[in-house]
Amino acid sequence: MHETGAGDKVSKKSLIVHALGTNVCCSCSCSCSCSCSCSCSCSCHVTALPTPLCPVFDSHDGFAFHKDERQIHSMKKAPVILVLSVLLVLSACSRGRTSNSNNSNQSSTANGVNPDPTQARSFLEKGKLLYRDDKDSEAAEAFKQALEHDPTLAEAHFRLGLAYEALTKADEAENEYKKAVENYKKYFGNNEDNEKDAEAHYNLGQTYAALHQYSDAIREYKQATKIRSDDADIYYDLGMAHTKLAQYTEAANAFSKSLEIDPENYRAQDALDEAREGVKRIQAGKKHQEDLLKKEKEDELKKAGEGLPDPHSTKPPPPSKGLKG
Repeated sequence: MHETGAGDKVSKKSLIVHALGTNVCCSCSCSCSCSCSCSCSCSCHVTALPTPLCPVFDSHDGFAFHKDERQIHSMKKAPVILVLSVLLVLSACSRGRTSNSNNSNQSSTANGVNPDPTQARSFLEKGKLLYRDDKDSEAAEAFKQALEHDPTLAEAHFRLGLAYEALTKADEAENEYKKAVENYKKYFGNNEDNEKDAEAHYNLGQTYAALHQYSDAIREYKQATKIRSDDADIYYDLGMAHTKLAQYTEAANAFSKSLEIDPENYRAQDALDEAREGVKRIQAGKKHQEDLLKKEKEDELKKAGEGLPDPHSTKPPPPSKGLKG
């Protein structure tokens, strides 16, 4: 019974080792299949090879492995490991590219719409027409569509601000005006040639005026007139900015220039009349102030002179008490 069980044990191990592509050095019909002259004896059970071991075979845990076979087995594993490593690297690269692509798409899209400057400009022009026709809600939607295609389009922010203002959405309008200023500054900073864009300077001036920053508006209007000196509207808005700062003389000059370019510009004529009235008020105010200052000085001199003797009087002063005449 013991021998049969041992034989079964060896047989099972032999099959396992054979499946691994190795040879069994010892079994029930013990014989060494190697080319060396080693031999061993067993009684139907596995015994370790005597020391020294066979130079070609090793014995471990009842298994005998051929060294060359183990090397071949390891060599068979090496390409598999290499292929797996390459696949892992490629997978990581693919994930990196996907991540970079997603980040790029997120930074270059708005609400899933791919940037398209041509489409943005088309929606901008559509919105401007709607705004001129007093269709402010539709105009606002067109400007928002323009910004979906190009969030950096400064004029679209400016026009959307105008539409919001017409819709009495003051907070939204102010927010868009601020975005317009930010993007116009970037526009001028990106390229020196953009500094020659009179329309951009004019629109930025209007944006500053909408934010009640009239000194900045005047600067941009003046820059626009240097590039495009034959635009009556720019001079008109320049005059209005000066008027807001009570600079009526400068305002009158700007309105006069606007009328020279466009004599039919009734707005400029009305504004010029008001500016001239403003000049008169300023002059009258200055004269009144000067008169007040003059009167104050005279009053001070008069009070100071009341306690002094009159140098032109011929009457001698009264005699002092205690003196005899």
